[in-house]
Amino acid sequence: MIAAAAVALAIALLVVGGVALWGALTSEPVRPGPATSQADPPAAARSTATARPRQPQTSTAGGGGALLVRCRAAKCGVFISSSPDNDVLFNGVMRQGEERRADEPRMNLVVSDSGGVDVYINGKLQPKGSPGKRKIYTIVKT
Repeated sequence: MIAAAAVALAIALLVVGGVALWGALTSEPVRPGPATSQADPPAAARSTATARPRQPQTSTAGGGGALLVRCRAAKCGVFISSSPDNDVLFNGVMRQGEERRADEPRMNLVVSDSGGVDVYINGKLQPKGSPGKRKIYTIVKT
């Protein structure tokens, strides 16, 4: 009787552990709060971001500052890093209408779909790339 109860308990623990492991492997990653993101996220929509913890430097409204990226497609893969130390300022997927701003002296920007984003560098709209094509930008703040 005790052996049967021990076997049932062991099976129950295996099932609970398996369910927890499956949930951990299939769930979305934890999203950091706004204080850990170098780029200035919009208040309404936050994306998954990997960033070094330091105070955000925001640019002025309306495309001012060194960099503004606006997603026009359903989803836009965006990577922003400072240069030359390559600290990650933003790495994630933006949703349509979402904007990211960064105001560092030198930055690198990689967009996965250059036709699906508006990129403003030092307040000037950059030419669109080909839809579905990756594009790399080097930004120097003026």
